[in-house]
Amino acid sequence: MNWWEQPLEDLTPKEWEGLCDFCGLCCLHKLVDEDTEDIEYTTIFCGYLNTQSCQCSVYNERDKFRPDCIPVTIETLMTRGMMPKSCAYRLRYEGKPLPPWHPLLSKNQQGAMQAGVAVAQVGICQKSLPQEGVDYEDYLFEDPIN
Repeated sequence: MNWWEQPLEDLTPKEWEGLCDFCGLCCLHKLVDEDTEDIEYTTIFCGYLNTQSCQCSVYNERDKFRPDCIPVTIETLMTRGMMPKSCAYRLRYEGKPLPPWHPLLSKNQQGAMQAGVAVAQVGICQKSLPQEGVDYEDYLFEDPIN
């Protein structure tokens, strides 16, 4: 059995971090419907996301720079719709295998980008929008990955 096939709660911190597929979709801003608690994705991604690597540029200090950043934890995964269906963490939480493009299988860190499931292919950087007056509901989208 490969280490990434273990139950998530058995992973070491290093293994947990190694499960990331570098898609960056977790960095998309999400809206929660107050009535249904359904989570809707916007096409707007966090300004700290490096679109070349699909990694957070302030990862180790993200809570300082982005206090509303929601870390990927087992508890986060239990929230329906919080993570896209293609997310390696969600797949493993649901007992499903990793997709063939995942870096652990393909040995290619750009696998998500090449498979067309990376945030840079669907999103707009928050920093490119006006500072005020942006209605995030204008940026909702039907995510084929979610």
